Amino acid sequence: MPPRNDLFFLKVIPILDWQTICGKLPDSLKRSNTLEHNGVMSSRVGISIIKKHHVLESDELWRDGESTRNCSTNETLVLQTFTISDAAFLMKYFRHSLTIFLIGGLLLGAITACNLFKKKMPPNDMFSQAEQHRKNENLLEAIQLYDDLIKYHNESELVPHALYYSGYCKYTLSLRSPGQKAFEQRKEGLSELKQQLYTQWLDYMGDQKDTFSYVEAIDQYQYRGKEFKTLIEQYPSSNLVDDAAFQLVHLHIQAKQATHAFTMEQALQLYTEYFTDYPQSPYRSKGLDHLLRLIEEQSDSFFHHDTITASYLEFAKVAQDFPGCGGLAYQLAVIFLETDDRENAAALLGVPAVVGLGIVETARTRLNIRSGKGTNYRIAAKIDKGEQILLLDHSDGWYQVLLKDGTLGYAHGDFIREL
Repeated sequence: MPPRNDLFFLKVIPILDWQTICGKLPDSLKRSNTLEHNGVMSSRVGISIIKKHHVLESDELWRDGESTRNCSTNETLVLQTFTISDAAFLMKYFRHSLTIFLIGGLLLGAITACNLFKKKMPPNDMFSQAEQHRKNENLLEAIQLYDDLIKYHNESELVPHALYYSGYCKYTLSLRSPGQKAFEQRKEGLSELKQQLYTQWLDYMGDQKDTFSYVEAIDQYQYRGKEFKTLIEQYPSSNLVDDAAFQLVHLHIQAKQATHAFTMEQALQLYTEYFTDYPQSPYRSKGLDHLLRLIEEQSDSFFHHDTITASYLEFAKVAQDFPGCGGLAYQLAVIFLETDDRENAAALLGVPAVVGLGIVETARTRLNIRSGKGTNYRIAAKIDKGEQILLLDHSDGWYQVLLKDGTLGYAHGDFIREL
């Protein structure tokens, strides 16, 4: 038997393939002319690669050149009996692999422990932490906690709230984040903190394809409303259902505006459905304000007056008792009259006919709007010089006028100039 220091024992080790092991060998072994794929190599190298499965019945010492006994079939193995200097290299490689394996195990254990911690963490504590992050505008941190609460405490009474605020944070994220192209163009001019923040946001939205959609034409991520829809479908008795439905209306309109497919008819129809489904919702006043803003912002796209009028009249049926509904009709009528569409303007206002628009032209003072045709009638309102006014009728030198706040009265014709 050769001296002990010339031999080194290592058990049979499964490997992937011939290229894998050769790629890790020392250069001295790679240059050996006797390396073969399925045969015994030179006794000096001392490695056998065989299509066999383990293997040794006991810890045996394999000498150089010995045959590969005690092997069965099916897997590629390496039976190793090296000189100490050559074996050290492979030992280092396998120690490295073992280290990676151990680190992976530790990470998996940490993730498992983290999940167990989340399951044990009371939902009230989880929700409180999420709320704090949301108020501090740490959107991703808040989203993670809301979603963990939904996942690990799905029986909790806080789930509807977590769904709503998770959706709210995701919607906010899509509105505040730049698009991918815009971010790349602006990146150099941003602070390092902003760069890191936007990178995290964009990476998150890019990964959550069932929650966000990227519209390349406008370079923007859009939130799909997933959590809002889940809340409405699974928790219909929650007091947050009308809140979620209101957010979905906003989402739909915003998506149409972003892709230049918005129509006022669609907005009126969406809010007609909302007012019908949630007649007591405090969000109705916000909905009406939203419609008024849309009229101011999108008036250039009002091409189909007939369909807008029909949509408004349907909306008025469910909102006629709501303060401010008349102001919506007034705004639309003014826009129609600017294109001399008196028929649809009259239909919107619910009057037989409309004269048109006028401008107040007084010398110095404000114009008195009276409750009847004559200076002996009480003053119902006062109008500033230069203000636009809607004229419904003209007789006996007096105009019947309608003000933006819904006030109906009369103004003397000497102080009105028709447009």
